[in-house]
Amino acid sequence: MRHSSDIFQLCQYRIHQYRVNRRNICRQRGGHIREHSFGKCNGKCFRYINFDLELTESTIDTEFTDREKSGSYKASEAVKITLNKTTATVSGSGVKADGSTITITEEGVYIVSGTLEDGQIIVDASDSDKVQIVLDGVHINCETNAAIYVREADKVFITLAENSSNTLGGGNEYSQIDDNTVDGVIFSKSDLVCNGTGSLTIEADYKHGIVSKDDLVITGGTYKIAAADNGITAKDQLKILDGSFDIDAANSAVKAKNADNAELGNIYIAGGIFLRSRQNRTASMQPAALLSMTEPSP
Repeated sequence: MRHSSDIFQLCQYRIHQYRVNRRNICRQRGGHIREHSFGKCNGKCFRYINFDLELTESTIDTEFTDREKSGSYKASEAVKITLNKTTATVSGSGVKADGSTITITEEGVYIVSGTLEDGQIIVDASDSDKVQIVLDGVHINCETNAAIYVREADKVFITLAENSSNTLGGGNEYSQIDDNTVDGVIFSKSDLVCNGTGSLTIEADYKHGIVSKDDLVITGGTYKIAAADNGITAKDQLKILDGSFDIDAANSAVKAKNADNAELGNIYIAGGIFLRSRQNRTASMQPAALLSMTEPSP
């Protein structure tokens, strides 16, 4: 298993198979990859991928649960949250609105629609609660903190509703509202799952696009992320089953790093289309790169 603090920098080639395990990418000697299985890759793609990484005996869960994959929900049973530029209205329990701050405190499904000009959704539930936030035509700008901030929960699902277009963004300087150092437009202290079939655009002018300080799982959706630092980051593990990703990041497009445990900070890619571009890079970081990854055979 490849242990990676930043498994992708750039690749200008379409990779038809990318099996991230010890059998296929297992040794690095003097900067050279000794073994790989990249299908039709001709080897030149190595020039554009950052392989200056520590390899360990780390392990990663390569399975995806049904709920992580499906993104389904019963709209008739969900709590409705309607954003009205500077305020919000709520239909149901488990959530409260205080001006432009919406706080979810209980397990459940919450369907959000509308616009917040300068506001935030906070999840502050118990550590055993699973919360699903369905974005259905949501546009949230938060100038001084994360647009969606998961302070506490067991697991939070951010589901992109079918045929929906959603936008999250904010300012270029954050003010911390508690002891956590929030540095992403979506920031989670708990396990985070992003799924569904809609689209999400993130403008991260401060630092990162999507951040999980635990596990981050993405199983579907279309993502366009512009980030002043990293695009998508996780601490313990990042797993991607499917999705389309257009990432314009000043540093890493996709990153996982755990400075406290060398067996964590892993990335597992089972599928998806990745586009990463940024102007004015070094020679080893060319713009407009495309990586297409397919699920490995059993």
